[in-house]
Amino acid sequence: MKRKVEYILITLILMGVTYWVFSAVPCKTDVEKRIPVRIYESGEHVMDSEVLIEGEIGKYLFSGKQHFTGKFHLLELPEETTESYITWMVNSDIQKIQSISAPRGETIRIDKWMFIDKEMDAFVFYFEDGEKIAATSGELMEWFRENFRFNEYKG
Repeated sequence: MKRKVEYILITLILMGVTYWVFSAVPCKTDVEKRIPVRIYESGEHVMDSEVLIEGEIGKYLFSGKQHFTGKFHLLELPEETTESYITWMVNSDIQKIQSISAPRGETIRIDKWMFIDKEMDAFVFYFEDGEKIAATSGELMEWFRENFRFNEYKG
């Protein structure tokens, strides 16, 4: 009986250590795509463009936390930085508020907050001037204008 308890304890300890090791292992997925977007000014469509997304999505095996590191570049803007970092909030619905940043404080001419799904297929964001919006759909742009106030988050 004593041996059986020892085996059970050793098994539980090994299972715990295995879970702990695997939960710290990052899983990375390469991303390379061009997503068509429409540029709006004062709610009116003014031009079509594309966002180039190249990089990798990182996620830990047993965690909902996810981040993207790489290029998130609106082709209508001059390319001023090569690396962007996007983090998804945990326990949110499909549309999530993100932060997007460039290394060493360089400007990317996109406001630092955006709504983007985890597949990076649908998103909407303000330009740094707060006047123009880039969105993958008109419905998403309207929802964003009604529910997100640029000046409240500008900092």
